[in-house]
Amino acid sequence: MPTQIRAKVFLLGISIAFGLLSGEALLRYLGHSSSDGNFYLGSIHLRPYYVPVRSIEEKLHAYLASPTSFIMYDPLLGWAPRPGSRSMNGIYSYNADGIRTGSNSQVTPPTARPGILRIALFGDSFTHGDDVSFENTWGYSLERNLRAAGIDAEVLNFGVGGYGTDQAFLRWKEKGRVFSPQIVLLGFCSENVKRNVNMIRALYYPETGIPFFKPRYILENGTLRLVDSPTPDPEQIVGILDHISSWDLIRYEHWITPRDYTASIWVTSRLISFMLHISDTLRGNPAEDVYRPEGEPARVTMAIIDSFKREVESGGGKFYLVHLPNREGLKLLMRGKQLPYADLLKQLETIAPMIHVEESLTREALSGSSKKLFVAHYTPAANRIVADTVSKLLIAARAVTSYLIL
Repeated sequence: MPTQIRAKVFLLGISIAFGLLSGEALLRYLGHSSSDGNFYLGSIHLRPYYVPVRSIEEKLHAYLASPTSFIMYDPLLGWAPRPGSRSMNGIYSYNADGIRTGSNSQVTPPTARPGILRIALFGDSFTHGDDVSFENTWGYSLERNLRAAGIDAEVLNFGVGGYGTDQAFLRWKEKGRVFSPQIVLLGFCSENVKRNVNMIRALYYPETGIPFFKPRYILENGTLRLVDSPTPDPEQIVGILDHISSWDLIRYEHWITPRDYTASIWVTSRLISFMLHISDTLRGNPAEDVYRPEGEPARVTMAIIDSFKREVESGGGKFYLVHLPNREGLKLLMRGKQLPYADLLKQLETIAPMIHVEESLTREALSGSSKKLFVAHYTPAANRIVADTVSKLLIAARAVTSYLIL
């Protein structure tokens, strides 16, 4: 090879090497590592992943050092509101039964007074009303709307932040059904499907402030079976995480893939790991596979909702699903696109009647700005839209009596 060509090849090699080293250095500068070694570039979590033992240990220590936290460990549910508590910022209050109320001293009688329509809400943070005061939740507005229409209603909010459909169902079993509501509304968010196949919340959502495990249902011959119940108490959690591969229930954790936790020579390079992330993104979003009606996450979700509905109806109550879209879903609808879980929604409608609030939210967003509807969760304006939509449907279906909706 002529000297001139060798020199050009050499210079090209030097340029490529310099570019790669510069890219590696830039990514390391722009990103940050957690106490467990997990590396983040903005919100992007790059492989290799590490089980967040230390960060969970820190959160557990903070929890144990503050026994007055408004969220507490619960053996059946994983976590639940602490009865009679109030959050430090004063936004969230729970009565002696762990129901969200306007005051932590409020009392809910076991049975409603004669002539009262009792409605119970179950679901995650969008039902609980994260980020807003009690008076700005859609449950509160629903009660107000029904009373304004001449229906003496009482709405009990059993929603809990971070819950899957499985935990909402178990909360109904443990707390909700003893209050004998005539109507049960289950708030459905697409993320619930992912949570329904998760047990170690920190593996699914590393930034979580909730350090506890959760139960989950599996399907065996078409029948639901509960695993990870009771959930590990706080003193056991770190030990399990330290030896996660030998935990006997790890096979039921959907959100752990061995290759993602393998520190190969390739993914230890931040640049190569980032390029692999881009490649995965271009091939499609594998997270959307959880919404396929024939897949395990969707089938488990449908089975839970079917069991939930049957239990409510066996006690003489009425059961409705309320579809609560998140910000990403609303943006798709605003552009006239289909939700990634549209097929699953259709399947769920064959199981239980569904109240669609996405149409009202989309109209409002198109008339102004979606920023008016979301902070991290629904704004007061969005919660009122949800309440208006739900109350109109229930009023339209009102029977002769003032307390029973058919």
